Amino acid sequence: MAEAQKQSEPEDEKRAKENKRVSSEANNVRPLPPQPSGMRGQSDENRRYVVLIQVALAFGIGFALANSLALIWRAAGIPQVRPFGVQDPTIAAFIIAGAAFFYTMNHARAQEFANEVMVELRKVTWPSWKETRQATLVVVVVVAIIAAILGTFDLIWAKLIKFLLQWGAS
Repeated sequence: MAEAQKQSEPEDEKRAKENKRVSSEANNVRPLPPQPSGMRGQSDENRRYVVLIQVALAFGIGFALANSLALIWRAAGIPQVRPFGVQDPTIAAFIIAGAAFFYTMNHARAQEFANEVMVELRKVTWPSWKETRQATLVVVVVVAIIAAILGTFDLIWAKLIKFLLQWGAS
């Protein structure tokens, strides 16, 4: 028995070494501690970002919906009343966007999802400014090379088609 126990110890050590994860900054990030009293488990910092993003989305959706509804209103020939100098579609769009905003702010699952997104975004390793510039330069150079190649092929095909059309016409 003692012999079997001695053999299992090195195997356990091997497994422990295999299971150890490489320590990195991303592995050490932990979500911010939850706040008690009505915050639904969100920290103040996360909550601030979530509310800010949801307000921005509500305004963006409101403007997009206002333009879409104005187009539909015009296509349907619905007469527009302009209370306070604002078009009906704009008022309707912002009422819908505001209702969606208040629904998501009071919906526990939506808030939990938004909080989890913020926690995951904190784990992201963002590139440095130097890396961003280098990657952008690579993209611009590759796009320029591909544009030159496609432009060359287009020029060659245009000349070839023009030659064939002239040759066929004569």
